[in-house]
Amino acid sequence: MSITSNRLYVGLAAGVVIVAVSGTAAYGVIREHKEITVSSDGTVLAISGFYTTVEDALDAAEVEVGEHDEVQPALKELLESGDSITVRRAQPFSTADGEVWSVEDDLASVLADTGVASLTIAENRDSIPLDSDGNSVQVVVDKADPQEIELDEDTTVADALDAAKIEVSPLDMVAVSAAGNDLAVEVTTQKRWIEETKSEVPFAEERQEDPELYEGTEEVIQEGVAGERTIKTYRHLVGGEVVVETQISDEITRQPVAHIVRVGTKERPAETVQASTGGGGGSYSGGDPWAALAQCESGGNPSANTGNGFYGMYQFTQQTWESVGGSGLPSDASAEEQTARAQALQERSGWGQWPGCTSAMGLR
Repeated sequence: MSITSNRLYVGLAAGVVIVAVSGTAAYGVIREHKEITVSSDGTVLAISGFYTTVEDALDAAEVEVGEHDEVQPALKELLESGDSITVRRAQPFSTADGEVWSVEDDLASVLADTGVASLTIAENRDSIPLDSDGNSVQVVVDKADPQEIELDEDTTVADALDAAKIEVSPLDMVAVSAAGNDLAVEVTTQKRWIEETKSEVPFAEERQEDPELYEGTEEVIQEGVAGERTIKTYRHLVGGEVVVETQISDEITRQPVAHIVRVGTKERPAETVQASTGGGGGSYSGGDPWAALAQCESGGNPSANTGNGFYGMYQFTQQTWESVGGSGLPSDASAEEQTARAQALQERSGWGQWPGCTSAMGLR
């Protein structure tokens, strides 16, 4: 080996030692004992130790950092003794399109931080201040009649609704959005209910032939009673507008009762009338006793109205007329109906209903 070569070797070896010593010194500076302050969740914690990065210090302090939390300085930043670390916790906020996270402490700042148009305010979020800078807020229900409410730095959504005298149901939706330089608290009402609609079900009429009753005679044996139909409809309104309307049931809740009438089919016998005249007996046969009776009572006039409470061909009282199924005035009914009602009365009560004429005719 030459002298030159030996000198070169010695110089290189010395250089390696210097580099090694310098590297060790730098590592020692990085790993030196440090005093650090950590602020998290409203608590300030003083720690000391051999920390290199912010992440090291937080691990030592057992402070967990969530995915959306904000840490200052950043986790990979190198630390020096005396540094302070601040951890701001992120909270989730609902929007029409999903969920966003923010570390901000008031809703105006959350809107600015996330860039969303509006935040849906659940019950567990109505205690967050609206705007730490004060200003004012517009409170609107179903997009109508906005009210402007002055804010202070602690005013919450619940406070603004109370100031506007607005009661919010558990179904209502509440959102906060930007309104120019101010905020808007928007309430969208929701209503859900089942509506019942009742209507009448008409009763049927049954006419039963009865061979024991004379033709032209009718008897009501059961009065008809209408039934009831109930329809149930589900309705859902959002913001005063119907979004769902559907029928959920339709049933007869009370059955109708039929109106039953017995109709006579028995043929009437031909009548022979013995009539007397004055003090002796005479005979009257083969004629129509009803025509003769009508002639005797009213001159055969179906419209007769004597003005003393007697009406029609057979001079019915109103009460008697109605008792045999008539309606309205007897004198307004047809001659055929009056005769049929008179026959029904005679069958029920005899010829004594017309005492004067039937005596003169010899019918009793």
